[in-house]
Amino acid sequence: MFKCILFNGQFLIMMRILALETSTEYCSVALWQDGNVVSRCELVGQRHSELLIGILDNLLHEVGVKLTELDGIAFAPGRVHSPACASPVE
Repeated sequence: MFKCILFNGQFLIMMRILALETSTEYCSVALWQDGNVVSRCELVGQRHSELLIGILDNLLHEVGVKLTELDGIAFAPGRVHSPACASPVE
């Protein structure tokens, strides 16, 4: 659940969205958190399924966010296909 705060007379939505991109030989992970973006992109060739979780874990660890604290996950069709892509974040 995201939060709203009042800042300078305006309501701001506080949320965390994780984005995954695996459709090219690059593997990209980005976290949008309260208007700021932190991202990682690595040239992985055909090794997305081997390396995606490690890249994701490192990014989340760096910013101090747990998977359970995400408000949503954005992804595009890519080389990594998984039933987890259709799972909601609660």
